[in-house]
Amino acid sequence: MGKFNYNLYTAISSMTQENLHQSLKAFLTKRYGKDKVVEMEEHFLFAIGNTPICLVAHLDTVHKRLPHDIFFDQSKNVIWSPQGIGADDRAGVYAILELVKRGLRPYVLFTWDEETGGYGATQAGQLLKDLGCVDFCIELDRRGQNDSVYYECDNPDFEEYINSFGFETAIGSFSDICFICPEWGVAGVNLSIGYENEHTLQEILRVDWMMNTIDKVEKICYNKSYDKEKFKFIQLEYKASSFDEYDWSSFCSTSYTSKSSVKSNGYDFAYTSSYTKKPEQACDCCSQYVPGYKIIPIDEMNICERCYDLNYNYCTKCSSIFNKYDNCECEQ
Repeated sequence: MGKFNYNLYTAISSMTQENLHQSLKAFLTKRYGKDKVVEMEEHFLFAIGNTPICLVAHLDTVHKRLPHDIFFDQSKNVIWSPQGIGADDRAGVYAILELVKRGLRPYVLFTWDEETGGYGATQAGQLLKDLGCVDFCIELDRRGQNDSVYYECDNPDFEEYINSFGFETAIGSFSDICFICPEWGVAGVNLSIGYENEHTLQEILRVDWMMNTIDKVEKICYNKSYDKEKFKFIQLEYKASSFDEYDWSSFCSTSYTSKSSVKSNGYDFAYTSSYTKKPEQACDCCSQYVPGYKIIPIDEMNICERCYDLNYNYCTKCSSIFNKYDNCECEQ
């Protein structure tokens, strides 16, 4: 396991999204070369590597203030801040920097505004799909220790491959790869990066969990014994259920379509994009406010992703959501 760099982590945690973007741009330009770094300001930062795996993390956090009191309990390997540590997803940013510092040169994508709808990832999915040659994506933006989440991607070969490195399949609601992987046509996974109690001031980062994931991802990046043709994006097909029939429009507040163009390092982007902003809503279980797209309707309740993970499972046989402490009705 590599050595944790506390000073680097606190620097990452203490920056605004704008300042972090500029610092990461300098970091990537130095190691990849100016001609390999593409950016769209206030949307994404992308580096073209020589390892055909794209590592993804987002630059924003849910906290209104930056942490200025950051504590590290070395006996428990835990970091926290009374202002909110923002490890979702500054831990993912740290992990990617650590892997690049170890000598790896994967493709790297840092996105803006994942917590408010994934607008940066939406643009990256549309604009970057023809740049480079990526076999699959790894996002580092999941709570816990060993979770692997594939969302709308139903590729059992890829799932088995990722889990062979010590991860276990879990269920999640949303992250940047939900936009990116369908556009790029490649499989993707979101891996645990060590934080817990995200979106609260009680959020913590378990450093040993984060470093373990970094070590596993390093092994994935160095491994070449896979058939990339088996790692395509395969759309998950849902069976009809009350979950699918829910009126999701109630969470939509503003929709707009924009026509824009951007030029970066010789790459010209011209595009039309549609985007829907969704307001925050209180979880009926924990009362925390989260973006509307992270609310899941279950049993006449609207609950957040965290409460869903703690209390419910998804049945792949009948497409029902059931309390994890009971068996699904189809098995009773």
